[in-house]
Amino acid sequence: MDGYVEHPIQPFQDGLHNGRYEFETVRTISNLYSSYPKVWLHHL
Repeated sequence: MDGYVEHPIQPFQDGLHNGRYEFETVRTISNLYSSYPKVWLHHL
C-alpha cells in the first residue's frame, strides 16, 4: 500500500519540476533579450 500511496505524488512533483524549469528558461531568455540591445550597441 505504501508504494501505491507514494506513486500518485510523483507526477505532481515532476509537474512542479517541469514548471520551475520552464519558468527558469523563460526568465533566462527574457534576460538575454533585455540585455541584447546593450550588447549590440556596445559592439557598434
